[in-house]
Amino acid sequence: MPYDCQEMHMIAAEIKTNIGSFNQHSVLILNDVADAVCSLKSNKNDGLTTNYVIKGSDKLLVHMSLLFSATVAFNLKIFN
Repeated sequence: MPYDCQEMHMIAAEIKTNIGSFNQHSVLILNDVADAVCSLKSNKNDGLTTNYVIKGSDKLLVHMSLLFSATVAFNLKIFN
């Protein structure tokens, strides 16, 4: 899929600028995510079945914690 090189450079520059907005208050630790996943009930009919998350690998938990941390940091930047 083609992309605009200038736009990609602008996105990369924005990411580099915003990385500094992470701090200890905006990072969800992997253990926090793992604890939350352990508290999920299995076999729920919730659209995106929780069984996928419950039975997911540790890599899934790492990616989830990074995603949630980025979301928290982004929201802190927007609302502060």
